[in-house]
Amino acid sequence: MKQVMTCHCGKEIEFDVPDSFNIADEPRLIEEIIDGSFMELECESCGAKLRPDIPLLFERISTTEGKIRLRYIPEPQRTRYLGSKLSEDDVERWAIGYEELREKFLIFSHQLDDRLIEFIKFLLLEKAESAENVRIVLAEIEEDHYTFYIHGLREQEVGISKIPRSLYQKVLASLTERMQNEVYSQIAEPPYVSINKISLEEEDL
Repeated sequence: MKQVMTCHCGKEIEFDVPDSFNIADEPRLIEEIIDGSFMELECESCGAKLRPDIPLLFERISTTEGKIRLRYIPEPQRTRYLGSKLSEDDVERWAIGYEELREKFLIFSHQLDDRLIEFIKFLLLEKAESAENVRIVLAEIEEDHYTFYIHGLREQEVGISKIPRSLYQKVLASLTERMQNEVYSQIAEPPYVSINKISLEEEDL
């Protein structure tokens, strides 16, 4: 489908967007999403690098749950989507904003369970002095540890937490038990598997 976006300089840029991206057929897209080059456009007039922020659908993504579909939702549409009934969508996962999209593909490319990553974020969030406006993002995956960036702890600073792989395995071993907990089950409820839809204050934690 033909789309048009306008550069900051006023130049209109036309580009094609398929109805969906088949990741099994185009695995290179995984690396492009992770390194930030996915759908990057260059303005012929001023040379600016641009990326359209539009709804997208990804299919046949290999995960620990098998092949899934993921719906990408632009950040400005977050409130509208979170106000809808999650169960009414027929995809297995949502990602809201490019930061979450990169994170999901980073997780799936290493065949990790995104529910467990969100549970680890929740454990980190509980340790924060104040959870208000704190945002935790999985940034890197190494053989023996996972690196999380923690935004909002201090003004204009980003905290870094390196979590050993052993904690992931520990959370995996307790998955069934944790899923009996209301907060964890809410975090893991598809299609939006994320701590970004919960409030510590509301849960009195």
